[in-house]
Amino acid sequence: MMTNERIPVELRRVVSEAFDCGVALTTVGENRWEFKAPFGDQHGDPLSFSIGYHDNQVTVNDKGAVAGLLFSLGQDEDDTPGIKLLSALARSNNLVVDYDFGLVRTSCPLNELFDTLPTFARVVLTLLTASPHLERRQSRSRTLGRRLSSRIKAHYEKEGIDRYVERTSHIPGVAVQQWPADFHWKLAVGRRHQNVFTLAADLDIKNPLVKAHRVSSLALDTRYLRPDDELRVVINTGENNDGACQAAKLIREHSPDLKYTVYDFDDDRQRGSFLERAVMELTSERAREWRGILSRVAEEAYAS
Repeated sequence: MMTNERIPVELRRVVSEAFDCGVALTTVGENRWEFKAPFGDQHGDPLSFSIGYHDNQVTVNDKGAVAGLLFSLGQDEDDTPGIKLLSALARSNNLVVDYDFGLVRTSCPLNELFDTLPTFARVVLTLLTASPHLERRQSRSRTLGRRLSSRIKAHYEKEGIDRYVERTSHIPGVAVQQWPADFHWKLAVGRRHQNVFTLAADLDIKNPLVKAHRVSSLALDTRYLRPDDELRVVINTGENNDGACQAAKLIREHSPDLKYTVYDFDDDRQRGSFLERAVMELTSERAREWRGILSRVAEEAYAS
């Protein structure tokens, strides 16, 4: 059995031989490393993989590269060409698709890594380069947190502002024509209007990292079409849920670059700040025109 000091040395040797070039391993945790492949992704950037070792078993994954791309293209549901291609390639090459964490991975004994790694890399590279050219869905209708959205709505009702909030709105995107938002209203800013979108992401029930990637994909795809608008992402992490905590960390890390604000609804202070801001905006003079529009819509709906 190899010592801990010998493991990265041997892994580096095998990986370098498999790609026929020198490869450096970067330590990211106990018996876990990352390395850059000698070829680029769909943008030409170096493709990075994660590799781990335990009991002579090596596990390699794509660090969520395929999942992130499929989400941004609207190709992440069972009936889309992207998922169908992923499933077919994974099945024919004995790969595992971890939908909970958004990873494509493979495992093998160390003495089989030389043959396994190039196959894995080719599959990932094929998915990254072929998926953008597949026919894709032009809209998204599924939200990320129906249960959390219901909790937010109940608080809006308690505060008396629910009648001023539009449900099931959409945010325009580039790769995807429309992304769903749970709540929406407009505020007057001088002679123009600012849209306020709220997206609820339920992280404590299932697929938290998948939802985190979806939030990032939505924000990335829509940010240039909402330069003056505001996107608020409301999350909940529950208790003792490592996956939810990792997903929440990922969402927070991306918020400055992708221009959205994060609120944890399970945190009393953040929940209070989120609701207080909504009440202040929707009862202010800036929302007077918006309140009038929704009132007229409600009256017309009642009359019909």
